[in-house]
Amino acid sequence: MLTIALALGACLSTFSVYYATVLRAVSAPSPGRLVSITLTDTRNSQPAAVYRSSFAALREALAGQSTLAMYSPMLVRVQRGSLWLDAGAEGVTADYFSIVGARLAQGRFLTESDVDTGAGPAPVAVVSERIWRRLTDAGVRALGELISVEGTSVTVVGVVADSSGTLDSDIASDLYLPVTFVRSLAGDQPVAVRAPYVIGRLADGASVEQLAAAVGALWPGIRVDTASALPVAVQQSMEFHSPTVESLARGFSGIRRQYGESLAVLTALAALLLAVAAINVAGVMAVSALARRHEVAMRLTLGASMASILRQQLLDGVLLALAALGLALPTAYWASQVVTAMFSVARPLPLAQSLAPGGMVVAASVACATAIGLFVGVVPGLLALRTRPEDAVRSTRTSTPSHDRATSLFLVAQVAVSLVLVVGATLLSGTLRELRVNYARLPGGDVLWTRLARNPADKSGGVDRAYLQGLTDRLGAVSGVESAVLSAYFPAFLGYAGKLPQDDYSRIDMNGDRPVVAALTELVSPGFFRAFGIASTAGRDFTWDDDDSAPAVVALNEAMASKLFPQRNSVGQSIRIGSGAGATDVTVIGVVADSTIGSLREPHSPVAFRPIAQSLARARFPLVHARVKGDVASVREGYVKAVEAPGRHFVRGLFTLAEWTEFALLRERMAAWLAAWAAGLAVLLCGIGVYGLLAYSVTARTREIGVRVAMGATATDVATMVIRKGMAIVLLGIAVGVPCALAAAQIVGAQVVASNGNYWRALIGGAVMFLVIAIAAAAIPGLRAAGIAPWEALRDQ
Repeated sequence: MLTIALALGACLSTFSVYYATVLRAVSAPSPGRLVSITLTDTRNSQPAAVYRSSFAALREALAGQSTLAMYSPMLVRVQRGSLWLDAGAEGVTADYFSIVGARLAQGRFLTESDVDTGAGPAPVAVVSERIWRRLTDAGVRALGELISVEGTSVTVVGVVADSSGTLDSDIASDLYLPVTFVRSLAGDQPVAVRAPYVIGRLADGASVEQLAAAVGALWPGIRVDTASALPVAVQQSMEFHSPTVESLARGFSGIRRQYGESLAVLTALAALLLAVAAINVAGVMAVSALARRHEVAMRLTLGASMASILRQQLLDGVLLALAALGLALPTAYWASQVVTAMFSVARPLPLAQSLAPGGMVVAASVACATAIGLFVGVVPGLLALRTRPEDAVRSTRTSTPSHDRATSLFLVAQVAVSLVLVVGATLLSGTLRELRVNYARLPGGDVLWTRLARNPADKSGGVDRAYLQGLTDRLGAVSGVESAVLSAYFPAFLGYAGKLPQDDYSRIDMNGDRPVVAALTELVSPGFFRAFGIASTAGRDFTWDDDDSAPAVVALNEAMASKLFPQRNSVGQSIRIGSGAGATDVTVIGVVADSTIGSLREPHSPVAFRPIAQSLARARFPLVHARVKGDVASVREGYVKAVEAPGRHFVRGLFTLAEWTEFALLRERMAAWLAAWAAGLAVLLCGIGVYGLLAYSVTARTREIGVRVAMGATATDVATMVIRKGMAIVLLGIAVGVPCALAAAQIVGAQVVASNGNYWRALIGGAVMFLVIAIAAAAIPGLRAAGIAPWEALRDQ
């Protein structure tokens, strides 16, 4: 029961998280009819936005097939009186509420008139019951009340009932605002209001495939017709936009996008562990049935039917598995709380959905436990069917080759599956170990950092060189801070699920077919390389004089320099960023060592570093780093004061580089931990299974062994016979498990960082370990068999 409970608890825990994040549909009427329409820039595979004019034309053209709305989620700061809090907001058009089936508790929904005037002086909002309870005392009516959203007064015109109206599976939205207002907060001009998503509800009889075909046929014409009113740069980029239509039944989820594949692998590993446990328990039940065959024969002699005996065995198995499920459920609930805490790291708002086992998961687990119970019960039941009434008068201590063969087959399968788990655990643990050493090593201490969040009361606009330099000076003066630097991406994008934004770089001194390298453009302040231990191999570092009034410069990492200038020194050379009218020529002033900037898996990706003071438009909300000497906790208060002193930004959350790296490695950590635990348990069960089979075999063959000794067999011969049997089982299991492990390694290849040599070392190491386990498991039964005396054969007559 404990064996099944441990394995079932692991499987139930992982499947519960997988179901909640990957499989569960949103709480909207007929979620299968929800769809999303997105655009992708074919030049760099980056997501593109749908402009309002294009949306209006698309909505009109598809009126018979679907109802459409614009959708732009955003994190905002909300204030009422002296109380403020962060909240998830959705910028939408009027049809959004009918699409998602939102329910009103008070007032009304947004109208098209609200959307048209959304960026004006009197915007309105619909709020959730949840946030209104947090903002007010009980009983305060919401309608007509004013709240502040990012520093702008907004009038509440409606309240949405809890658990309705949201499509984000991770963070529940609490504000529903006109998309025009939300996009004005993001900096869009009225003529170029856009949204990352168009959501819709299919009409009766329409399908996702039909809508995708219609959108694909309509989009080229709509793009041409609606682009003329947009800025020239937007018109040029729209030429490369391609639409995608997908089902939105499961809503939007960053966790699913980032961890869905890993959770599927973890669930598969847990299922393998459950299979090993079921096989092991079936083998134990089979041995138990062999030990009770005299009892079964006696019952048959006394008139019991085969059906009643089989029914008893099946009932024993089912009750055993259901009792194990009773132990596994608390484990699954506890594990879901741990995983929720792990997923909540660095999130400004708590998870909207519960990862604990729900009704669907519990029902599935009951069905699974019942199936396991039937499996472990049917094996001894089938063995019992082979018992005859005359077996009641036969010796119970004879050789049982046929029974041994059945149990041995279970152990062979168990060894094969366990080898797959061991190889997987070895590769996943090695991947975690390798990725942990990939991130930039600091000269000493840790780094405290945050991304600046704009203070809603600040109306000064963007940042300039003086502000950024003053910020680093104030932070550098905080006690315990050794240096302060800025960046645009690192280390936040270490845990990014999608593709990093890239720019095209090319050499100016080559005519015709010059090499073009797509690389991440990282914006950094002076001292960034020194603060993160990135060695300079040529040229110089940036200074604050490298601002928008100075010549444009760039520093390349070694991977980037070797691609653009494979046979010459790159310092002093000129390169071009982009192409056409928007191209920028820059001069290379330095080369630095490769380091993990965008992804822990790719420490040698090409990266171009630009001075942050030369790219102020792209650095409105930079990451601010303080390299700490000593205790990080003692610096936090001074860090917050230094950032918030000018009143232009505030600190939403503080992190250290060490804890952020662990967050970025979350899926690798979960995979390695579960795989190691599953493999360890599987190996233990295999050892117990081999020992149990051989111990029973020695007991059942006492008469035979006594006769062998009487005829001259030595103790070594007898012990070798027993050990050879254990080795044969394990060797056969290894032979079956090796191709299975290789196939599994290919399936989970995206989750590991390993070469073919690593695969074979894992296989050989796992095989040797199982051989050692076979010898150890067979040693005690072998020694016991070697000690059987000839006269003991007479006692078994």
